[in-house]
Amino acid sequence: MDGTGGPRSVCLHSKSVQRSGSEWGRSSEHQHISFYRYRSFMGLTIHILYCAAVCFQVGELVVDNCRSSDGEVEGLSEEFTELEVLSMVNVGLSSLSKMPLLPRLQKLEVSENSIGGGLSTLVEKCPGLTHLNLSSNKLKELSSLEPLQSLKALKSLDLYGCDLSSLDDYRERVFQLLPQLTYLDGFDQEDNEASDNDYVEEEEDEEDEDEDGGESVPPSHGQTLLK
Repeated sequence: MDGTGGPRSVCLHSKSVQRSGSEWGRSSEHQHISFYRYRSFMGLTIHILYCAAVCFQVGELVVDNCRSSDGEVEGLSEEFTELEVLSMVNVGLSSLSKMPLLPRLQKLEVSENSIGGGLSTLVEKCPGLTHLNLSSNKLKELSSLEPLQSLKALKSLDLYGCDLSSLDDYRERVFQLLPQLTYLDGFDQEDNEASDNDYVEEEEDEEDEDEDGGESVPPSHGQTLLK
Protein backbone atom coordinates (compact mmCIF):
# COMPACT_ATOMS: atom_id res chain seq x y z
CA MET A 1 0.00 0.00 0.00
CA ASP A 2 1.20 3.49 -0.70
CA GLY A 3 0.80 6.51 1.56
CA THR A 4 -2.76 7.16 0.38
CA GLY A 5 -3.99 3.71 1.22
CA GLY A 6 -4.86 2.96 -2.41
CA PRO A 7 -3.57 0.10 -4.54
CA ARG A 8 0.14 0.31 -5.30
CA SER A 9 1.21 -0.09 -8.89
CA VAL A 10 4.09 -2.31 -9.94
CA CYS A 11 5.77 -1.12 -13.11
CA LEU A 12 7.11 -4.23 -14.84
CA HIS A 13 8.90 -4.18 -18.17
CA SER A 14 9.98 -7.11 -20.30
CA LYS A 15 12.27 -6.48 -23.28
CA SER A 16 13.96 -8.61 -25.90
CA VAL A 17 17.72 -8.29 -25.55
CA GLN A 18 20.41 -8.94 -28.12
CA ARG A 19 22.35 -11.50 -26.13
CA SER A 20 22.22 -15.19 -25.34
CA GLY A 21 20.54 -16.33 -22.15
CA SER A 22 18.63 -14.03 -19.84
CA GLU A 23 19.46 -11.16 -17.59
CA TRP A 24 17.26 -10.50 -14.59
CA GLY A 25 17.56 -7.39 -12.51
CA ARG A 26 15.80 -5.04 -10.17
CA SER A 27 15.86 -1.26 -10.40
CA SER A 28 14.75 1.05 -7.61
CA GLU A 29 14.55 4.09 -9.89
CA HIS A 30 10.99 5.49 -9.95
CA GLN A 31 10.10 2.77 -7.41
CA HIS A 32 9.46 0.08 -9.96
CA ILE A 33 10.69 -3.41 -10.68
CA SER A 34 12.25 -4.11 -14.07
CA PHE A 35 12.88 -7.54 -15.55
CA TYR A 36 14.72 -8.17 -18.80
CA ARG A 37 14.20 -11.44 -20.62
CA TYR A 38 15.02 -12.80 -24.06
CA ARG A 39 11.46 -13.98 -24.65
CA SER A 40 8.15 -13.31 -22.90
CA PHE A 41 5.59 -15.95 -21.98
CA MET A 42 2.25 -15.03 -20.50
CA GLY A 43 1.98 -17.56 -17.66
CA LEU A 44 5.49 -17.03 -16.32
CA THR A 45 5.17 -13.29 -16.63
CA ILE A 46 1.91 -13.07 -14.67
CA HIS A 47 3.31 -15.47 -12.05
CA ILE A 48 6.12 -12.97 -11.47
CA LEU A 49 3.56 -10.20 -11.30
CA TYR A 50 1.57 -12.15 -8.72
CA CYS A 51 4.68 -12.46 -6.56
CA ALA A 52 4.99 -8.70 -6.79
CA ALA A 53 1.29 -8.27 -6.06
CA VAL A 54 1.76 -9.99 -2.70
CA CYS A 55 3.62 -6.84 -1.64
CA PHE A 56 1.99 -4.31 -3.96
CA GLN A 57 -1.73 -4.20 -4.69
CA VAL A 58 -1.80 -3.94 -8.48
CA GLY A 59 -4.48 -1.68 -9.98
CA GLU A 60 -3.44 -1.90 -13.65
CA LEU A 61 -1.83 -4.82 -15.45
CA VAL A 62 -0.54 -4.80 -19.04
CA VAL A 63 0.82 -8.02 -20.54
CA ASP A 64 0.61 -7.10 -24.22
CA ASN A 65 2.53 -9.36 -26.63
CA CYS A 66 3.29 -12.01 -23.98
CA ARG A 67 2.20 -15.19 -25.71
CA SER A 68 -0.27 -17.62 -24.19
CA SER A 69 0.91 -21.21 -24.62
CA ASP A 70 -2.57 -22.71 -25.18
CA GLY A 71 -4.84 -19.83 -26.20
CA GLU A 72 -6.16 -19.44 -22.66
CA VAL A 73 -5.65 -16.82 -19.97
CA GLU A 74 -2.67 -18.04 -17.94
CA GLY A 75 -1.32 -17.13 -14.52
CA LEU A 76 -3.97 -14.54 -13.66
CA SER A 77 -5.80 -15.35 -10.42
CA GLU A 78 -8.39 -13.96 -8.04
CA GLU A 79 -5.55 -12.70 -5.82
CA PHE A 80 -5.43 -9.59 -8.05
CA THR A 81 -8.21 -8.16 -5.90
CA GLU A 82 -7.56 -4.48 -6.74
CA LEU A 83 -7.24 -4.90 -10.52
CA GLU A 84 -9.23 -2.25 -12.39
CA VAL A 85 -7.49 -2.22 -15.78
CA LEU A 86 -6.25 -5.30 -17.66
CA SER A 87 -4.63 -5.31 -21.11
CA MET A 88 -3.85 -8.55 -22.96
CA VAL A 89 -3.34 -7.33 -26.52
CA ASN A 90 -1.87 -9.78 -29.05
CA VAL A 91 -1.19 -12.61 -26.62
CA GLY A 92 -2.71 -15.41 -28.73
CA LEU A 93 -5.99 -15.76 -26.83
CA SER A 94 -8.73 -17.85 -28.41
CA SER A 95 -10.85 -18.09 -25.26
CA LEU A 96 -11.68 -16.12 -22.12
CA SER A 97 -13.04 -19.16 -20.27
CA LYS A 98 -10.23 -19.15 -17.70
CA MET A 99 -10.66 -15.54 -16.64
CA PRO A 100 -10.66 -15.39 -12.84
CA LEU A 101 -13.19 -13.44 -10.81
CA LEU A 102 -12.13 -9.77 -11.02
CA PRO A 103 -15.02 -7.83 -9.44
CA ARG A 104 -13.25 -4.44 -9.58
CA LEU A 105 -12.19 -4.71 -13.22
CA GLN A 106 -13.51 -1.79 -15.28
CA LYS A 107 -11.43 -1.78 -18.45
CA LEU A 108 -10.43 -4.87 -20.45
CA GLU A 109 -8.29 -4.70 -23.59
CA VAL A 110 -8.08 -7.98 -25.53
CA SER A 111 -7.70 -6.74 -29.10
CA GLU A 112 -5.64 -8.54 -31.76
CA ASN A 113 -6.43 -12.03 -30.50
CA SER A 114 -8.52 -14.93 -31.89
CA ILE A 115 -11.59 -14.75 -29.65
CA GLY A 116 -14.70 -15.96 -31.48
CA GLY A 117 -17.28 -16.07 -28.69
CA GLY A 118 -17.72 -17.17 -25.10
CA LEU A 119 -18.31 -13.62 -23.86
CA SER A 120 -20.70 -14.85 -21.15
CA THR A 121 -17.58 -15.46 -19.04
CA LEU A 122 -17.16 -11.70 -18.73
CA VAL A 123 -20.62 -11.32 -17.22
CA GLU A 124 -19.77 -13.82 -14.50
CA LYS A 125 -16.15 -12.85 -13.85
CA CYS A 126 -16.05 -9.11 -14.62
CA PRO A 127 -19.55 -7.76 -13.91
CA GLY A 128 -18.36 -4.17 -13.43
CA LEU A 129 -16.82 -3.67 -16.88
CA THR A 130 -17.30 -0.21 -18.35
CA HIS A 131 -14.84 -0.41 -21.28
CA LEU A 132 -14.23 -3.47 -23.46
CA ASN A 133 -11.93 -3.61 -26.49
CA LEU A 134 -12.43 -6.69 -28.68
CA SER A 135 -11.04 -5.17 -31.89
CA SER A 136 -9.43 -7.49 -34.44
CA ASN A 137 -10.81 -10.72 -33.04
CA LYS A 138 -12.80 -13.49 -34.77
CA LEU A 139 -16.30 -12.35 -33.84
CA LYS A 140 -18.52 -13.00 -36.86
CA GLU A 141 -22.13 -12.96 -35.67
CA LEU A 142 -24.05 -10.25 -33.87
CA SER A 143 -25.48 -12.96 -31.63
CA SER A 144 -22.04 -13.47 -30.09
CA LEU A 145 -22.51 -10.10 -28.38
CA GLU A 146 -25.79 -11.01 -26.68
CA PRO A 147 -24.15 -11.96 -23.34
CA LEU A 148 -22.90 -8.36 -23.05
CA GLN A 149 -26.51 -7.25 -22.50
CA SER A 150 -26.00 -8.29 -18.87
CA LEU A 151 -23.04 -5.92 -18.43
CA LYS A 152 -25.20 -3.01 -17.32
CA ALA A 153 -22.24 -0.68 -16.66
CA LEU A 154 -20.69 -1.17 -20.12
CA LYS A 155 -20.30 2.22 -21.82
CA SER A 156 -17.62 1.70 -24.45
CA LEU A 157 -17.17 -1.26 -26.82
CA ASP A 158 -14.63 -1.63 -29.62
CA LEU A 159 -15.18 -4.19 -32.38
CA TYR A 160 -13.21 -2.59 -35.22
CA GLY A 161 -11.52 -5.22 -37.37
CA CYS A 162 -13.92 -8.02 -36.39
CA ASP A 163 -15.91 -9.67 -39.20
CA LEU A 164 -19.21 -8.57 -37.69
CA SER A 165 -18.21 -4.91 -38.08
CA SER A 166 -18.79 -5.32 -41.85
CA LEU A 167 -22.42 -6.44 -41.42
CA ASP A 168 -25.17 -4.24 -42.87
CA ASP A 169 -26.34 -1.57 -40.42
CA TYR A 170 -23.68 -2.79 -38.02
CA ARG A 171 -23.59 0.27 -35.76
CA GLU A 172 -27.36 0.68 -35.58
CA ARG A 173 -27.83 -3.00 -34.75
CA VAL A 174 -25.17 -3.06 -32.02
CA PHE A 175 -26.58 0.04 -30.33
CA GLN A 176 -30.03 -1.55 -30.49
CA LEU A 177 -28.73 -4.81 -29.02
CA LEU A 178 -26.72 -3.05 -26.29
CA PRO A 179 -28.66 0.10 -25.34
CA GLN A 180 -26.39 0.76 -22.34
CA LEU A 181 -23.53 1.66 -24.72
CA THR A 182 -22.43 5.27 -25.13
CA TYR A 183 -19.58 4.58 -27.57
CA LEU A 184 -19.02 1.96 -30.25
CA ASP A 185 -15.57 1.95 -31.86
CA GLY A 186 -14.90 5.33 -30.29
CA PHE A 187 -18.04 7.12 -31.53
CA ASP A 188 -21.52 7.65 -30.09
CA GLN A 189 -24.78 7.14 -31.99
CA GLU A 190 -24.54 10.64 -33.50
CA ASP A 191 -20.99 9.91 -34.70
CA ASN A 192 -19.42 12.18 -32.10
CA GLU A 193 -15.96 10.95 -31.22
CA ALA A 194 -15.22 10.03 -27.63
CA SER A 195 -12.77 12.37 -25.92
CA ASP A 196 -10.54 11.93 -22.91
CA ASN A 197 -12.83 14.31 -21.02
CA ASP A 198 -15.76 11.93 -21.53
CA TYR A 199 -13.86 9.13 -19.83
CA VAL A 200 -12.72 11.40 -17.00
CA GLU A 201 -16.30 12.49 -16.38
CA GLU A 202 -17.46 8.87 -16.25
CA GLU A 203 -14.78 8.01 -13.71
CA GLU A 204 -15.70 11.04 -11.59
CA ASP A 205 -19.36 10.01 -11.65
CA GLU A 206 -18.41 6.55 -10.44
CA GLU A 207 -16.34 8.03 -7.62
CA ASP A 208 -19.26 10.28 -6.62
CA GLU A 209 -21.56 7.26 -6.45
CA ASP A 210 -19.07 5.49 -4.20
CA GLU A 211 -18.95 8.51 -1.87
CA ASP A 212 -22.75 8.56 -1.71
CA GLY A 213 -22.83 5.18 -0.04
CA GLY A 214 -21.44 2.64 -2.45
CA GLU A 215 -18.32 0.64 -1.84
CA SER A 216 -15.25 2.80 -2.20
CA VAL A 217 -12.89 1.83 -5.01
CA PRO A 218 -9.48 3.39 -4.39
CA PRO A 219 -7.76 4.89 -7.43
CA SER A 220 -4.80 3.23 -9.10
CA HIS A 221 -1.46 4.95 -8.85
CA GLY A 222 0.63 4.40 -11.96
CA GLN A 223 0.30 1.15 -13.88
CA THR A 224 1.82 -2.25 -14.37
CA LEU A 225 3.51 -2.43 -17.75
CA LEU A 226 4.95 -5.34 -19.66
CA LYS A 227 6.30 -4.76 -23.15
